[in-house]
Amino acid sequence: MQRLIGAVILVAVALSVMGVSVTTNLRGLLLAGGASGIMGVLAGLHGPAISLAFQHADPRKARAMLGAYFTVAYLSAVAALALVGAFGEKELARTAILVPGVIIGFATAPLARRHVNRRVLRVSILTVAGISGLILLVK
Repeated sequence: MQRLIGAVILVAVALSVMGVSVTTNLRGLLLAGGASGIMGVLAGLHGPAISLAFQHADPRKARAMLGAYFTVAYLSAVAALALVGAFGEKELARTAILVPGVIIGFATAPLARRHVNRRVLRVSILTVAGISGLILLVK
């Protein structure tokens, strides 16, 4: 299943490069959010689908929307895992490993955002999505 999702991501990236895009209206965001949820459950990778929907957005809007989306998505996932007993001390310890990166991200974001325009945002989203798809494909 992971290889199939990797291939789907790569097709979506290729279509995006060729000019096909999802509009950030209600319908487009529902489709991207639904695809993101399905991909997250099946392969543990839900970022590319929703991120591709914002590849043409104003960077300020994309940062705000994606930040809110991932905050709610991750907190909901952790809550659901905890409810079924699949999130405990071991997972919390693994999560703690990520804290320095989060702190560095918060500290450097104000400096970096000055350099992120629509083009840089789009290239970054397509690059990360493409790499993610490739990793799933060869995994």
